[in-house]
Amino acid sequence: MDENRKKELEAIITGIWQQMESFGTRIEESIPAEEAAEDRLALGRRIGRLYLAFSRVLIDRLGEEEAKKAILEAIRDYSYYCAEARKRGMVDLPQRGIHKKTEVVEVDGQKRLRCYGCGIAEEFAHQDEEKLGALYCYIDPCSFMLTLPNIKLYHKQMEPLGADCCEFDLAIVSDEEMRTVLDEGLDYRDVDPIIKEGTEGPLLKGGKK
Repeated sequence: MDENRKKELEAIITGIWQQMESFGTRIEESIPAEEAAEDRLALGRRIGRLYLAFSRVLIDRLGEEEAKKAILEAIRDYSYYCAEARKRGMVDLPQRGIHKKTEVVEVDGQKRLRCYGCGIAEEFAHQDEEKLGALYCYIDPCSFMLTLPNIKLYHKQMEPLGADCCEFDLAIVSDEEMRTVLDEGLDYRDVDPIIKEGTEGPLLKGGKK
């Protein structure tokens, strides 16, 4: 990657941080803010239920090893569709997120986005399937990379794996790392090492309901 491209990506990252700092600052105009916040969390919980239902069926039919491959393939495809929707100007998620609170903080001089009370993670915890649920969270780095090539939003810590918030960082990624997400059949799990480490071994605690 040449220096001009790297500077261009760094400028994009600066702009993204500026947008993130405004998350959650606008007041709901048409309905009470508390009601709007609960609606967003309800949407997140519903997404979590849908994901777990499909994942359990895949594990029941295919076994964990093959089901995990199928889930990861589906998340890659899902990320592509989310990125394409954003590129068409569609709203992919509620503008104020599906969390109770978001903030940009500094950790060792570096900016981080922290999201507290994710509705999706709440559902994973409610069903006691946080580890299986954590695979869903590959949507964050993958959809970001497919929306803004060579930049990823990835986890530094995450609620489904025991943290009190989901903390994100932004990073420039190489063309080689981009190919792991773009090319079907390649293992892209290294784009978010915390998810990869946290989802090793058996995934499912309970059986198909």
